[in-house]
Amino acid sequence: MNDIIIPILLKVDQRGILYIAMQYIYVPACNKIFLELPAYKVLKRDNDNEQEIYTKNDIEYTINKILEKIQYKRIYSKELSTNFEAISQSITDQMAKFMEIEVEYKESKEDLQWYPINSLNDLVSRQDINMSIQTKYGLMLFQDKYKEELSKVIQTKFYEDKILLNKRFNVENKYQKKIYEIYRFGIIEKYKLDSKISKLYNKKKIKFVGDKVVYVTSKNSVQCILSKFENEEIKVGLSRQQRSPFIAIKCVDEYFYENPAGLVEDGEQFDVAAKREALEETGIQINGKMHKLSNKLLFNYGTEEMTEIYLAELKKKYVQTKKKLDEQESISDLEWYDLKNMDIDKLHSPIATKLSLIMSRKFYNI
Repeated sequence: MNDIIIPILLKVDQRGILYIAMQYIYVPACNKIFLELPAYKVLKRDNDNEQEIYTKNDIEYTINKILEKIQYKRIYSKELSTNFEAISQSITDQMAKFMEIEVEYKESKEDLQWYPINSLNDLVSRQDINMSIQTKYGLMLFQDKYKEELSKVIQTKFYEDKILLNKRFNVENKYQKKIYEIYRFGIIEKYKLDSKISKLYNKKKIKFVGDKVVYVTSKNSVQCILSKFENEEIKVGLSRQQRSPFIAIKCVDEYFYENPAGLVEDGEQFDVAAKREALEETGIQINGKMHKLSNKLLFNYGTEEMTEIYLAELKKKYVQTKKKLDEQESISDLEWYDLKNMDIDKLHSPIATKLSLIMSRKFYNI
């Protein structure tokens, strides 16, 4: 997969109000509409150069092409993330770099939708809006960088562009055709799938549940942050985990620092899976409250893989037994960090871990 640049595009209108750019994307694999930050493949200026690490020239070249594509003039730009971040620790080798780019204000017809920055807090807090993990991370990374400035802004609600959604993303009309079957007790509305979705059905990747079409998945996953109070500080536990499939493709450090995470088994509830993964990878039996920090977040546009993030608060007398690792796993003992003062940006971790840490800060209001 190609690495990507995710620009946080900003513009100030004639009244001095700051706006952030988003866009709606329909993802056939999930049969849902996602609200996303724009993302663009990193372009290399020298095609003969097989070096994996991109140079500043490549990044600058890509940004220029992005602005040329969306027809905006750059006012300034800077890096929000110091390095390319691993989106997923083992499923994909894709990495992302987050940039902050302010562009000149102008009215134009475009795919981007601009939302006032004072609705950002409501947007990232909502769990009823579909997002990918990199979009959620990008928004919360920006919010974390400017939390003092944003705290002074009068907050407003985030409102979806319903007219745009109905006009451009009428999934029922575009991808499915309504049919009606007459039963003794009335008319039941069902859907007849078009050829694009039918191909998935023939490959056993979708199934019918009642009158709904469900995309079959066995790749849902969970992230579980373990936290505890110690010496009036909030501590979070991270382990060093070896990810050989990822390392074989990318020239990166041998270990990532991660929270307990893993796949949800068939028929298993997400919160139960989070507790199980924590027990298997750390030996800790969670004895406190479990807080759901995010609804399902998409890992990859090409798959149906979703993840949920949980925060587990450990009471003082928690039980820790021997870890139950698979033979292929290499996970160190937990190391405890001060959540408030740790430098998340410099942590050698995938986006899922960094996002869960930022969400934990927001949960504890620190």
